[in-house]
Amino acid sequence: SITIPDSVTSIDGGTFSGCTGLMSITIPNSVTSIGERAFYDCTGLTAVTIPDSVTSIGGYAFSGCAGLTSITIPCSVTSIGKQAFFGCTGLKDVYITDIGKWCGISFEDAFATPLQYAHKLHLNGDLVTNLVIPDSVTSIGGFAFWGCAGLTAVTIPDSVTSIGENAFKSCPIKTATIPALAVNYIKNSRLKTVTITSGERINERAFSGCASLTSITISSSVTNIGESAFSGCEVLTSITIPDSVTSIGVNAFLYAGLTSIKFQGTKAQWYAIEGINGIDVHCTVYCTDGNITI
Repeated sequence: SITIPDSVTSIDGGTFSGCTGLMSITIPNSVTSIGERAFYDCTGLTAVTIPDSVTSIGGYAFSGCAGLTSITIPCSVTSIGKQAFFGCTGLKDVYITDIGKWCGISFEDAFATPLQYAHKLHLNGDLVTNLVIPDSVTSIGGFAFWGCAGLTAVTIPDSVTSIGENAFKSCPIKTATIPALAVNYIKNSRLKTVTITSGERINERAFSGCASLTSITISSSVTNIGESAFSGCEVLTSITIPDSVTSIGVNAFLYAGLTSIKFQGTKAQWYAIEGINGIDVHCTVYCTDGNITI
């Protein structure tokens, strides 16, 4: 057991590397950075609480700490280096206090996030299953929620304009309220209900293969539905399309289970949509002034 004195402002690279007998450590609020390989292969460590003063965690900082079962990361942390938690196979829980700050962390790679092994993210002590990202957030960093196995519902505000690679990879999301730009990041085979809140375009193959999708609500801001956007959505039997849509890509509903389309415009507006002859679906289109069989 080690207590680092208050006079220390940084834990330099390799400081405790290979200290397999180290079981617990107390890091004071004076420390602002944890260097590369600072706790590399400290296999005896079981839990670490990083103080609010720390802003950066270096690459490989906790790599190989197989005995580590939980870690608390404060909202002061803005960057975590590559493979910082690689080999932390015993991790079960990650504790944070600010979801907005977590979204802003720069994770250098997939093993920079402890969720790669832990799979459970706790916000102020509560397991995150329904993630609501605050309106103050404009970007979500890459790998931010990779492997968050408890995450089944997510709400992303329209304020978010960028999402990093693999931000929600391997998250079993079933329900999502999101802007159109987020679709490709939350797409998975368990997805059931989606509300698109903003954006002009649903991209090509956006929901392709989402075999569990039963409900989709499309914002009136959407003007374009891309090629094969809903192909393979076998249990999607009905969809409501706003009259703002002016273009539908080829095979947009190929192999979908559609029996009806509710179009929030007139028959004339429906016929004016570019690409409707190539959507390859046989169902009834319910318009505001009558029905069309296609």
